[in-house]
Amino acid sequence: MVTKALTNPYFDGAREGCIDGALILGGRMNLEVNCSYVGPETEEEDELGILQSEIIADLIDNDLVDGITISVRNAEVIVDVINRAVEKGIPVVTFDSDARLSNRQAYIGTDNTFFGAQIAKVLKQLQPNGGTYALLTTFDSPNLQERVRGFQEEMKREKGVLWREVIDSPADIAANVSIAIEKMQEFASYDPPPTAIVPVMGAPMRSCCWKDFVNEHRDKNITLVSGDAMPNQLEFLDRGYVQGLVGQLPYEMGLLSVDTLLKLIQDKPIKGDVIGTNVLSHLLIPLELPPLEVDNNLIGSLNIVGFCLFALIAAAAIGFSCWVLVYRNLIIVKAAQPFFLIMVAAGVLVLASALIPLSFDDNGTPFESSDPEAKLICMSVPWLASTGFTISFSALFAKTMRVNKIFHSKSRFARVEIKPKDVALPFFGLLMANTLILTLWSILDPLTYTRQDLPGLDGWDRVIATYGACQSENVLRFLLPLAGVNLSLLAAANWQAYEARYIESEFSESKYIATSMASLLQAMLSGIPILFVVKESPQAFYLVIVFMIFTIACAVLLLIFVPKIILAQRFIGRSEGSQRRLLQESIRAQAKDSRQRRSTRGTGSSNASGFSSDFQFQEKSERMQSRAKLDSRESMNSSQSSIEFKSRKSSHYLESLKEDVMIEEEDPSSFGSISFMLPNKSRELTPFSTASKRPSSDAYTSENSDMQLSNAYASEEPEKAPTPHLSVPEPPREYDITPDNATANSLQSASSTRGPNTTTTPPGAKASNDYFL
Repeated sequence: MVTKALTNPYFDGAREGCIDGALILGGRMNLEVNCSYVGPETEEEDELGILQSEIIADLIDNDLVDGITISVRNAEVIVDVINRAVEKGIPVVTFDSDARLSNRQAYIGTDNTFFGAQIAKVLKQLQPNGGTYALLTTFDSPNLQERVRGFQEEMKREKGVLWREVIDSPADIAANVSIAIEKMQEFASYDPPPTAIVPVMGAPMRSCCWKDFVNEHRDKNITLVSGDAMPNQLEFLDRGYVQGLVGQLPYEMGLLSVDTLLKLIQDKPIKGDVIGTNVLSHLLIPLELPPLEVDNNLIGSLNIVGFCLFALIAAAAIGFSCWVLVYRNLIIVKAAQPFFLIMVAAGVLVLASALIPLSFDDNGTPFESSDPEAKLICMSVPWLASTGFTISFSALFAKTMRVNKIFHSKSRFARVEIKPKDVALPFFGLLMANTLILTLWSILDPLTYTRQDLPGLDGWDRVIATYGACQSENVLRFLLPLAGVNLSLLAAANWQAYEARYIESEFSESKYIATSMASLLQAMLSGIPILFVVKESPQAFYLVIVFMIFTIACAVLLLIFVPKIILAQRFIGRSEGSQRRLLQESIRAQAKDSRQRRSTRGTGSSNASGFSSDFQFQEKSERMQSRAKLDSRESMNSSQSSIEFKSRKSSHYLESLKEDVMIEEEDPSSFGSISFMLPNKSRELTPFSTASKRPSSDAYTSENSDMQLSNAYASEEPEKAPTPHLSVPEPPREYDITPDNATANSLQSASSTRGPNTTTTPPGAKASNDYFL
């Protein structure tokens, strides 16, 4: 064993460990093992490490040893001699201080970077409020430089700028205790003096002047923390001449050095090229511990975010409700049913009111177990959120079901109307289920606001951070059924929206409802997992849940109300009849556009598939011409009852169409009068012909109101009544009931072959029979 200095008491423990290891391990192996302890006499006579290198070279040249363990004095000087020993077959390990660039087989000792970090932690434990510090080290010693680096890195991890290093720190004492005391005097003379002076090794405490320095500057309250924990240092700690020590285990280093060398000599595997040893911390525990600042992770000023978002949602919900009441007589508001609209706004307002209790906490002072406020803060959130969700989304569910029931009714010619009472079953069913679960929850195991400790303690084993949360013993027993009830509503509503995905209406109401419910589903699927991740961070948890509720509320309000408000600008100030005519014209234009889009899709698909060759087109045209002529002859020979039935079907389809666009008539009889019996065959064979009054067009020009049409058909003298032309748009079903677009000309030529009493159809429009294929 080659040490830095024989007179250094620190290495006495390493020598004892080496001697004991030789006796113990040698006895186990039935070998005679001897440990020789050599090195420079003092550190002062070998400041550059040259003498230590010469001692090792002499051991190698004279074949005096079978293995060497070295506490390196100067890594740069000793590299060559270590490499020469390894080349000669002598295993070499280092302890306490390493030479990483050499070919040594292992390093045994303390991780000096970790060691320096532990010194810093002891200082922060003694002075938690921070301050300034000065370091003492020896620049030529690699292990001491690693300690300095570990100390500085640990100090930089503090939140904020609690600690600063003074000028001229770290100071080089060149392994001289007298220089160490001089540097400490210089630091103590600073104005203000540093909060702490930290020698990263125990050498300065071996000076006779250490006690004199402490007594001279005791009134400045300078905290002293040192590396190593030798007997003299522990005595100083006991008498108050130092406040903290971090010591190594040199005895363990000596014992492990012998064990490792024996394994290398016998070609046995070792633990690795770095074999670590433990450290010890020694510090004085003051009678009065330093004040503790606990981070309670309060919501604090962030609750302003919740209050502001609730104010925005409340203003929007109340404003939209007032708009519905003011314009409740507009035809588009009637079609959307004001009761449902106000119900949606009220539900969103109740849902958003959950932001208010979410914005409160205990201000860092835990509630008493019997305090009702602790339960009120927590239980009000599920009550408000589930109730608001039930109100708004049961209304949306009913509205989407209403649209589907109209457009997917089994009877295409029956009047379909969904009234407010139709939403009572889903609404009251879900409300009762939520109320039952929440009532049992509130009575049996209510959520209570409690404060929990976060992992981590200060140097005196005190909790340094807490967080507040709503907890109960069996929360999943109530939360899972509550979530199941409400998610079932959400799933049903999304299914209804999916069923209505192809329905085209003037107001596109089903599309907006589907989008709002999809937004809710997306917000829940993305937000709930995040809540579980940040549940121990109240600020993050609060912001996530607040913005999730705000997103859901905004999606519902904006998608349900804003399109209606924009569309209403065209109807405000018009009479009811003018509103109906404007709506009918818009519906017909939309139906025409829909037919053109389907026609374009069909043509494009046919061309893309490659089946429309010229020969096929010609052959198909000829077949359609023959079929059209046959249909013309059959139409002329049809019976009186058949014509009457078709007339009734056309009339009933107009009634169904008005239900499809969700126009609710105050007097259904005005549309019921359209179903009639034509008085003579001449009238029957020319239904809806107005060639004598106006040119044929693709849509009714809205010059006559719906009431005028009904009165005209109900006239006692039908032969004198005007014969209006009605070309209703195509039914909103998604299957194409017309021949291929390529045969349009052939249909026109076929219709021209019909007799004088044959029904005529305006160019570009379908015959009425086509609607009932």
